[in-house]
Amino acid sequence: MLSRRRLRTFHALAGHRALMRILAAYTLFTLIEYSAWLGVLVYLGGSRLALLGVAAVLPLAAAAGGRGLLHLDAEAPVPVVEIALLRSLPLFAELPGPAIEALPASLAPVELPAGAVLIRQGDPGDAYYAIAAGELEVRQDGRFLRRCGRGEGVGEIALLHSIPRTATVVAHSAATVYQLNREPFLTTVLGHVHVHREAHRIASARLAADVAPDRPEP
Repeated sequence: MLSRRRLRTFHALAGHRALMRILAAYTLFTLIEYSAWLGVLVYLGGSRLALLGVAAVLPLAAAAGGRGLLHLDAEAPVPVVEIALLRSLPLFAELPGPAIEALPASLAPVELPAGAVLIRQGDPGDAYYAIAAGELEVRQDGRFLRRCGRGEGVGEIALLHSIPRTATVVAHSAATVYQLNREPFLTTVLGHVHVHREAHRIASARLAADVAPDRPEP
């Protein structure tokens, strides 16, 4: 049975393919229509009249095509919530527009009741989690490290360094997170210099903080 994340990815791909088929058909129809007019102009006045006709008609065709593309683009679904969440994360704040708009197709929402374990120390690192709502608590060897909320993420250390999970993450309250699996996470991070640098800065800061003396729970 397909997972929810794969189904969402397939739906997004299907939407993009359908849009491309519509654009291809629209372009072909426009070319056929104006080719017919070009033949008439050649017959009536020769190549000079045809060239003048093309020069006059091309701006109109471009305007008509532009309106058609804008109409199609306006009807395309935009994952506003997911994009806003990604933009709120320091890790993805500098990601270029096209890249961040494509990333939501790889996200899967996960609902966590209070007390649920999201990440267990020592397990393989298979995903990164962006926090959309609620609070998560991070513990290492039973020791409290920090509490995270919206605009933060967890799970990047194991993915970047190819090591087991360095801490356990538990839902302090009911929470909603978005799961980004290992492959799309690494593709996005490694493919953009600023994101790669920020990811390692965050991971290094957290690793350094995790070896600090015990701190009281808030």
